[in-house]
Amino acid sequence: MNVTNTRTRICKAIDAGDWPLVLRFRRRQTEYFPRSASAWLQYGHALKECGFYDLADDAYLKARDLEPGSGEISLQRGHLQKLRGNIGAAFALYSAALEGWQGDAAPVQVEIDHLRGLAAALVSRGVFPDRDELDCAVYISSVCKVFEESDRTDMSHRIGRSDYSYAFALKGFARALDDLGIDYQILNEVAGIANIRNISTAKKIIHIGFYPPEKINLLKGAYNIICFAWEFERLRFPEENLSYNAFSDQASMLALADELWVPSQYGVESVKRSVRNIVTYMPSPAVIDRNVGWRPKPQTRRAISTAAASLRNVSWVPLSIMPRIQDIMSHDAQRHAASLQKILFNHADSSANPIIYVALFNAYDYRKNIDSLIRGFDAFSREYPNAYLFLKVADEQKLDNGPNASVLHGQMSSPDSLVPSVSSRNIWLTRETLTREQLNTLFDVSRFYVCPAIAEGQNLPLIEAMARRSVPVSVRHTAMNDYIQEDNAVIMTHRTIPAPIGFAERYQMFGVTLYKAGIEDVYDALVRSVAIPEDGYEKMATAAFDTVQTAFGTHRLSERLDQLLS
Repeated sequence: MNVTNTRTRICKAIDAGDWPLVLRFRRRQTEYFPRSASAWLQYGHALKECGFYDLADDAYLKARDLEPGSGEISLQRGHLQKLRGNIGAAFALYSAALEGWQGDAAPVQVEIDHLRGLAAALVSRGVFPDRDELDCAVYISSVCKVFEESDRTDMSHRIGRSDYSYAFALKGFARALDDLGIDYQILNEVAGIANIRNISTAKKIIHIGFYPPEKINLLKGAYNIICFAWEFERLRFPEENLSYNAFSDQASMLALADELWVPSQYGVESVKRSVRNIVTYMPSPAVIDRNVGWRPKPQTRRAISTAAASLRNVSWVPLSIMPRIQDIMSHDAQRHAASLQKILFNHADSSANPIIYVALFNAYDYRKNIDSLIRGFDAFSREYPNAYLFLKVADEQKLDNGPNASVLHGQMSSPDSLVPSVSSRNIWLTRETLTREQLNTLFDVSRFYVCPAIAEGQNLPLIEAMARRSVPVSVRHTAMNDYIQEDNAVIMTHRTIPAPIGFAERYQMFGVTLYKAGIEDVYDALVRSVAIPEDGYEKMATAAFDTVQTAFGTHRLSERLDQLLS
């Protein structure tokens, strides 16, 4: 058999759409090469194109026997089952293909996403191949549209906008529903549906909505669950509402839902005081890569540089705050912009391994207490010059004079105090949008995640860092009471204070108690963090990872959905 000549004739037959002729050649190839999985796979393609579906699957199975675990063979069998209308079998085969795939898995993921969308469309119409009526249909929606975390352009249009964290929470629950094998459909326009019962014939329809109280959207005809984070000791009083908006009263809006899911025990108790609904503790499930559980942190400059390859194109600028001449300071900082690798290799002391700390925050989120973090770390780094703090700043406004201006205006300016000047080559900032891969890489090369916040509803960035074995240097109050412990974190001291005027102005709440870590508290916790011996650090990093697995898995969601369906 002239292989080159046969290949040429097959290509010409395929281009001409002459599949019977292709089939003849492919059958001859299996006779000449009966132990070739590729020959049987191509024979199956030709049989499929000629309409011999059963024979095609037999050929694919023969190829699978010759090459067990092949993702390509599972993919082609999935195509065949989809063509025959066997959606469940196709989905199972595509999932198997994804597990055994070598290289870029995007073609397989496209097929899986397509089938998931098709299944959601079937669910929305109350149609299912095996029975006349569905037991349950699940719909989820959010105040923000879902974005793709691997797409920097899409992320940049979302991150820093009001309420963008609700979209992150939705994605966490969606992944958990996938893991539990529960079909769902994401609704982008809940208000446009007059009554879901006109669309779905399911016996039980559950709508899980991710909204702050003032922006709640309910799905008529469904059991409405509203997920929202709350981090203060009470809801806002009606007399504190300074808006003419009819939907501005938090308790009145929350009372419209059938059930409320709140991601912290502290938030549950705070909300319960103002509503009569069912209030359930339901933290957003975390994304957990179980391979991270045994992976040690890189320690040398070279090891960190290699591990941080995906961050090479991310530009950081040194901290440079001086209010009276901030434009000049920001411009000078921009001239010294550098990658993480360059920052570490350019430092004068090359004998000591760098210690990397990170924090993520919205520039205008007053709760983050970044002023104390910056000033405490500045004092700390003067004694420990091999310590670096990398601050990822989200800022929708993106002021022209860079992240230093964002931090100055969003975090350090206050009506009740003057802003001190502070500059450091150990504190670096970026406003660039990081993909999920890049965020994971940043967490992977950092030894500590620093959190001096005055209040948190759940604090997903901190939890995500723990899931990558970064040890928290954190306060322990509000949401952090649920998962920050002596064995998995360096606990930062805090004290209770009355809400300052800046807080009252931004959050329209008066007389609220807050939990404040001062500059000295941040400094003290950082000093204790560098004193941890290596074996002690490994134990804490493992405990942090295990805590996330235990506290932020899918079990709570599974149990509650089972209760609702029973």
